[in-house]
Amino acid sequence: MAKVIFSIGTNIGNRLENLEKSLSKIKNFFDLKKISSTYSSEPIGIRTDKYFYNIAITVETKFSPEEVLSISKGIELEMGRQSKGTMSDRIIDIDIVFYDDEIIEKPDLIIPHSRAALRRFVIEPAAEIEPDYLHPTLKVTLSSLLNELLDQKVEKVL
Repeated sequence: MAKVIFSIGTNIGNRLENLEKSLSKIKNFFDLKKISSTYSSEPIGIRTDKYFYNIAITVETKFSPEEVLSISKGIELEMGRQSKGTMSDRIIDIDIVFYDDEIIEKPDLIIPHSRAALRRFVIEPAAEIEPDYLHPTLKVTLSSLLNELLDQKVEKVL
């Protein structure tokens, strides 16, 4: 079984309900092991004033990384995610941050997530549930990465 860490975010509609709904759907495909607290974060990289709610989860799966990507994108579409590019509000965003200690660089799949180590809204929830997880390319723990991102505004809400 592979260990996968997802980052899940939402900034439109009922954000808590969106996160709960995504978790319910994820449980249909994966063995959910850990769920972080919910964090609020200011939008980074998109043009909006709507704050995000973010969580991280750890799952175990027998699915390949490509299958995990397909399932997560399917859940996003099922929940009403509209593909308006990377600079738009979103009802749900499910990103694969890590898949075991694999390093994958394909046009449609990059693992570890290419910008995760630069974003506190990804690392803080992930470090809460997997503090000793070693980033496969940077060779530092998530808790160490978190210490480098203290200038970004992220607050625990639940």
